[in-house]
Amino acid sequence: DAAGINIAKLSPEAQINLVKSYYSPTGLEYGVGRVNMGGCDFSDRPYTLCDTPGDVDLQTFNLTHDDYDFKIPYIKMAQDFSEKEIKMFASPWSAPAWMKSNNLVYGEGYLLPEYYESWANYFVKFLDSYKAEGIEFWGLTAQ
Repeated sequence: DAAGINIAKLSPEAQINLVKSYYSPTGLEYGVGRVNMGGCDFSDRPYTLCDTPGDVDLQTFNLTHDDYDFKIPYIKMAQDFSEKEIKMFASPWSAPAWMKSNNLVYGEGYLLPEYYESWANYFVKFLDSYKAEGIEFWGLTAQ
């Protein structure tokens, strides 16, 4: 989202030129893209896609305006400009704070064992949510 926030500040023409310079045949032709699942250390705020404490069924899991405004549009733009498949992979920066030992999205906390299944389902919900927006992923990392 940090890159998208900055790209969005450019004029539409500059946005197109920037994305083309990385992903089009007239540019560098990048073939890989990384998307953070929720916020990351470069985001404008700490957040995940399910910040409701205790929501083990992830009923409040939702993509945010960051996804809809700063990630998805630029991924699609890159895909449109590229002549080859862009292998997208997703990485979480952190599990939701309520799933962690320190109750924070940063610091030295770890995923509590009772949330292993919810954390796995978080990945599935993320992949399904992006697929519904027309974006599929080649890979995942656990961060």
